[in-house]
Amino acid sequence: MQLGERQAVRLLGIELSRKLSSSAFKIKKALSHIAWACSRAFPLTPVGVVKRTRLVIRSLMSLKASVLWFEYVRQSQLRNYISCEPNLLEAVHRPFFDHRICALERSHFLRSHFDSMAMHFSCELFQDVLLTRQVTLANLIGKNGEVFDVVLLREDAYKREGGMSLGLSLNGKRLLCLTFSMVKLQHELLIKVGGLQASNEQGRSSIKQATQALHGIQPRLLLIEALRTIAAAMQCQQIECVALENHIHKAWRYRFKKTIHAEYDQLWELAGGQRNLNGNFSIPLKLIERSIEDRPSNKRSEYRRRAAILNEMRAQMTSALSVPPYEGSLQLAA
Repeated sequence: MQLGERQAVRLLGIELSRKLSSSAFKIKKALSHIAWACSRAFPLTPVGVVKRTRLVIRSLMSLKASVLWFEYVRQSQLRNYISCEPNLLEAVHRPFFDHRICALERSHFLRSHFDSMAMHFSCELFQDVLLTRQVTLANLIGKNGEVFDVVLLREDAYKREGGMSLGLSLNGKRLLCLTFSMVKLQHELLIKVGGLQASNEQGRSSIKQATQALHGIQPRLLLIEALRTIAAAMQCQQIECVALENHIHKAWRYRFKKTIHAEYDQLWELAGGQRNLNGNFSIPLKLIERSIEDRPSNKRSEYRRRAAILNEMRAQMTSALSVPPYEGSLQLAA
């Protein structure tokens, strides 16, 4: 073998050894994150062992996305909340917002959502939402003294549709929840709406009562306007709402378990939405309101009362969200 050939073989061996060493390090690092997730999420009980096994299998099936998510949680303040919400670690393995999104995209969505919360929310609001505490953003009085609360919360029931929810309550009883996430894409902050759910305890009669108490404003449209207020406060560039066929309950794993009763497409169109390139709906960031002079004369007083309710809600929400944002990063100090 010539000297040049020997040198080439030697260099090839060194490069191969380097790559094998690098791959071994990456595998070791990945297994370390998976082991950490298992130990933090589930105790060593018969049921916990089954859940740990499931978590390992799912993590290996989407290794890169899982490791990115576990590493993010492990190195951020989210790790302090795992004991309260262990299922947070499994979020990357479940459909999220749109059932067509792959695990790697889910990992990005989740990380971006929590980073955006830390960037735009006050310290108190950020921690309250993470701890699934209900935070009141606005308190409104209806036609006959009814009390409406617009609240921000995180609930386990809606965790697949988004990272947090806007809830509307009538006299202390929940009517509706609009679930959404905040995602940063290409230096733009977007809001992604994954669902609108009515409370199981409240029927059509309660929705009708609420509409009358709000001088004809539909509760679901009031929540959309509340979402627009959040978008304005956070300087979001777009609100995207999931189309019915893309809802997470249309995923194969939920197809025979969940039934969607809401008419999503009609609602987004009613709110001024139009289909976008993703197959979902983009709704306007601002409600286009007709001048009071363009209303029928016998309806003007009612529209003035509607406008007063909307303006009061916007003012209260803007005030609640205008507290200085969370100081520092979501990442833990080294």
